[in-house]
Amino acid sequence: MKKIIGSHRLFNLKPSRAIQQDWGYQGQRLPAFSKPIKEQIDLRPSNWMAFDQLTTGTCVGNALSGVLHCQTGKILSRMQIWGNAVMNDPWDETVPGALGDGTSLKTSLDCMRKTGAVLEKDWPFFPYNSWYMGTGFELRTESAKYRIDSYYNLGTDQDLWKLWLSNYGPVYMALNVDLSYVTVNNTGILNPYKFSSNYGGHAIYCCGYIFIGGIFHFIFPGSWGSQFGKSGVVFANADYASHILEAYGVITK
Repeated sequence: MKKIIGSHRLFNLKPSRAIQQDWGYQGQRLPAFSKPIKEQIDLRPSNWMAFDQLTTGTCVGNALSGVLHCQTGKILSRMQIWGNAVMNDPWDETVPGALGDGTSLKTSLDCMRKTGAVLEKDWPFFPYNSWYMGTGFELRTESAKYRIDSYYNLGTDQDLWKLWLSNYGPVYMALNVDLSYVTVNNTGILNPYKFSSNYGGHAIYCCGYIFIGGIFHFIFPGSWGSQFGKSGVVFANADYASHILEAYGVITK
C-alpha cells in the first residue's frame, strides 16, 4: 500500500511472494560460516554515501545498491535495479514503471540474479528521465557483469544476521515504517517500535552492529539523504530489530 508522509516520503514495499521456496542457510549450498560472530562490525566502504530516494518509491533500488556497494565497492544503478524489479513484479500495477510503483525484495533480487545492473555513473538516479546512453546490447552486456550469484532467506534470526554480516556481507531487509523511524533525531538511535503508527513497507539494509552506551544496536543506513538520522544512518536495538519482516543475504559472483 502506498502512503506518503507530508507529501514527501513514499512507503510502498510489497511482501515477497513464495518465500517458502526460498533457499535458507543450511550449510548445504554454502560453506559453513568460517568466522565467528564479531564483537562489532561496520561494512560501509570508505566512499560510502547516504542515498536519497527523494519523492520516489525506489527504496529497493537504493537499499540493494547499498548492499552491493558494501560488498563490492561499486555503486550500481539504483534506478535500473528498481525499474527492472517493477517491470517484472508479480503484483499487478495500473501503470508499470511509474516512479511511485512499489515492488518486493525478492523480485529485485531475482532481477539482479538474472540480468544485473550497470554502474550508477552509467545510469544515474537523477534526473529521473536519465537513461543508459549505450545500445540495448551494451546495456545487457554491462549489466550482466554485475549479476549476483544467489540469495538466501535469513528470516528473523538475529544471530544468523550477525553471522552473515561477519562472514559474507550486509543483510537486505523489509520494515513496516513506524513513527520512531520517521521522527528519529540526529543521534540516529531509534526509540521503541510504535505499533500504532504503521506507515507502510520500506526496503532497508543492515551493514553491521555496534554498542552504543553499552547497548547492542544494528546499523541501518537509510535512503533519505544525509540529514536523516545520524548522517543518513539509524541504529536499532534488538527489540526494534525484531520487527524486521524479511531479511536476505546476497552472494555476489
